[in-house]
Amino acid sequence: CDVGDNESVAEAIAHGVTVKQLLSHTSGIADLLAPMRDRLNAEPRRIWQPAEVLALIGPAAFAPGSSYGYSNSNYVIAGMLVERVTGNPFADELERRITGPLKLLGTGFPENGGHPNLLGPSWASAFWTSAALDSDASDLVRWGDALYGGDILSPASLASMLDFNADGYGMGAERDTLGGLPGYGHSGLL
Repeated sequence: CDVGDNESVAEAIAHGVTVKQLLSHTSGIADLLAPMRDRLNAEPRRIWQPAEVLALIGPAAFAPGSSYGYSNSNYVIAGMLVERVTGNPFADELERRITGPLKLLGTGFPENGGHPNLLGPSWASAFWTSAALDSDASDLVRWGDALYGGDILSPASLASMLDFNADGYGMGAERDTLGGLPGYGHSGLL
């Protein structure tokens, strides 16, 4: 798929959806896991392009803004949006804006297309900006301190991100309890 195909597929799926709806999972866009699982397992070395993945996800689960439903597809579309707006690959923007300035040397996209012993190329490429990033523990601490400490987002954006719905989800963050203490972060299958 070329860039034009990526853009037309994403535009068709996300028509009428806002960035806030993508990040808060109120877009209604179907999740990619169910329709992709068998294909990802059948072709473990395949490298998927975002448009190929989005073309397989199926119809919307609900009208944008009318409900909540977690969808990894939202983050794939958000990654495509970053590329379209900046004109640069997502990995380059990640390095320029976040991992470089924060000196997150143990964080990035795996060079071989997958995570050895964790996530093969097929899974990593299909989930792309929703799950393909790799990091080490010290970088995760540095990232969490910077994000939740106000070094990445404006106070208003951070407050919006942490405005949790009834399911405990904000915009890219979940409310959680660890060791009896309240907090926030993001769990995940991948």
